[in-house]
Amino acid sequence: MEFLRQLRAIVLLCRPANLFLAATTQWLTFQFIIAPAISNPLLTGWVLYQFIACTVLLAAGGFVINDILDIKTDLINRQRRTFLPRVLSVNTAYILYTLFVLTGAVLAVHVALRVGNLWLSTIYFGWAFLLFVYSKWLKATILLGNIVVSLFIAGTPAMLGFAERKGIFAIDNEQHREWVLELLLVMVAISFLVNLAREIVKDMEDKAGDLAAGMITFAGRFHERTVLLTIMGLLSGSIGLIIGWLLKTSVPLSLQQYAMMILFVLAPLGVGLQIVTKSTHKRHITDLSDLLKWILAAGVVTIILTAKSIHP
Repeated sequence: MEFLRQLRAIVLLCRPANLFLAATTQWLTFQFIIAPAISNPLLTGWVLYQFIACTVLLAAGGFVINDILDIKTDLINRQRRTFLPRVLSVNTAYILYTLFVLTGAVLAVHVALRVGNLWLSTIYFGWAFLLFVYSKWLKATILLGNIVVSLFIAGTPAMLGFAERKGIFAIDNEQHREWVLELLLVMVAISFLVNLAREIVKDMEDKAGDLAAGMITFAGRFHERTVLLTIMGLLSGSIGLIIGWLLKTSVPLSLQQYAMMILFVLAPLGVGLQIVTKSTHKRHITDLSDLLKWILAAGVVTIILTAKSIHP
């Protein structure tokens, strides 16, 4: 029974839903946007799945080290949902973190060698270092840590674009090439803005525990009205970016694709703005955090599905 409790704790510690979203995002991005557009993709077959596994292990390691270094605040903010050290020992968590990071490192080097570009592995090592630095030092800073995490989330599909950059820039049809780059860029930009808003919302949720542990985040440093206005600005910026893109894009979108973007992304963003303007109750802030997570997933999937319009 104790073993099953610990196994469940290990699984939940790694945030399986988040890992599934990251893996699905990369797979869909490659299959629907990148692979149909280039003649000789590097990440074919099992190499693609190993690349995705690197991202999953990187993210899992980031979640574990963050929880290890965040025990004090989690015992205040998430007393019933924290597993360290209540179910798992800190030493066990460090072993998990080391296992995830080292396994991912081996896979990253293997993938880089398979595609003939060892420098590709620097993506993995760079992010492994930044996620550790975030958990150790940047999380207690004003916005800098939020920006690093948001860049990682937004950069998940961009990693594939970087790996396949030669093939993308070698696309003969200039307009086709611009469409591929445009979809990747829009996906990254929207993901960054929405996730940055969510990171600030999470700081509002964790404000009490962060202050008790001596961590001065953006939500702890500035007045609540300033924090809410910042969140509103990011959500409004996301709405403006999407509307501007839909009006100006040369990608041949269908009426159904316009409707999907409005229904599954713009409308929920409007609901999020309404929540921010009407209530700061902790329950509503938690609802907003969950809503923004949904918007992230829906936005990525919706943009990926628009790629059907650019491939013959």
